Amino acid sequence: MIKPGRYGAAIGAVLEGVIGFTWGGWVTGWTAADRAMTMSRNDVVASMVPICLNMARTDPDRMQEPATIRDAWNFEQRGAPMETG
Repeated sequence: MIKPGRYGAAIGAVLEGVIGFTWGGWVTGWTAADRAMTMSRNDVVASMVPICLNMARTDPDRMQEPATIRDAWNFEQRGAPMETG
């Protein structure tokens, strides 16, 4: 008599977990932390892009820098943007 109740409770718990994680929007702590980190990075990038564009527009040497990067050897091109500023 108690066995059907236990089976029902076990099946209900499994179904609740499956439905909660698939359609209910439940996430684990690791997933929540990963999503929060991604959102914070995206927000920082979105807030810094206008500042970087404004700095690039007002830079007097902005036409010389792409030429320096373009003229660098293939193995030097990776470090060329840092050298040009």
